[in-house]
Amino acid sequence: MSESKVSGNEPNEKKPTDVKIMDRRGSINSSNTIGDGISKPSFNWSQLRKKSFSKIRLIKGKFLVIVTGAGHGLGRSIAGLAFQDQGIFAQAFSGSKVIMVDKDMDALNETSGKKMRQFLKHRKIDVVLECIDLMNLTDTKNFLNDLVAKNDQDYEHIVFVNNTSTLGNISQTLMENENLEELEDYWRLNITSRIYLTTQICKLFPFSKKTVVHTARTESTTASEYMGLSNIATSAFDMFGQTFAKENPTIRVLYFTPNLLDTKRCRKIVEECPNKDLCESIQQSIDQGTLETPLDAAKKMSRILEEYEFTQGEVLRINLKNNNIEIKNNNIENDS
Repeated sequence: MSESKVSGNEPNEKKPTDVKIMDRRGSINSSNTIGDGISKPSFNWSQLRKKSFSKIRLIKGKFLVIVTGAGHGLGRSIAGLAFQDQGIFAQAFSGSKVIMVDKDMDALNETSGKKMRQFLKHRKIDVVLECIDLMNLTDTKNFLNDLVAKNDQDYEHIVFVNNTSTLGNISQTLMENENLEELEDYWRLNITSRIYLTTQICKLFPFSKKTVVHTARTESTTASEYMGLSNIATSAFDMFGQTFAKENPTIRVLYFTPNLLDTKRCRKIVEECPNKDLCESIQQSIDQGTLETPLDAAKKMSRILEEYEFTQGEVLRINLKNNNIEIKNNNIENDS
């Protein structure tokens, strides 16, 4: 396969912005709070757009969208929103396609649904369900081979939502966990497979504009007892994204961390994790009804992809923890 040289606009001079954001010390401007909705007046999305100085945007065209972990939670909501009228790629041309990946076929069928299929069929957008255990690297390679064989090279946009993430063993500390096979399986799914999919999918479509979305979970972004595997995987993948963006400046990279989500994952932590403080904190959020729904999180991510003009060579890192928006870029330092 011949390689194409994809050239973007050279970055213009950086423009100052009035947006105050969370800096590395954790100080914030309270006017940035988003709250439960995505359009809270106290947060000015147009100011967020001013931060960019490279016009790499998703608006119209023929899209190939691939979502892993599409059978449950955040992945299901992202996949379900993809080509809806108010969704992420509402203006996608006919011939676009969404590929949903999960190891649970029943869950994938629930995600796609009859109404969704009928709606997308009317728009001439294909829905493909791929039942794959991404822990199995042979199956992962076969999926990539099929991706080339079954898809043309005429997609204007490739969007890969890398959403696979598991907790691992949360009943033992890192010192207590001596099961080498279990550790290897965890790294294979949460690091090796995710990195391999990202690099290979981008490589397989050299003529398309590419966007990679890496999702994280807020409960895994802070070091906590018994959450070691998830903490390590989250940190490692964050650094991978930054390096990947530096090495591939024409690829848009979004690192998206929603608020604490109302999913089985949170309830599993409460039921199985011996970390009393963490469990009590999550249980309090459950009792107070303050957990964010995966659909609300997907809508926020949708708006970010639609509104924000990414800068070449940077990772746009959006962290919605505690209903504050935190923006950290590779090439732009933002201090409050």
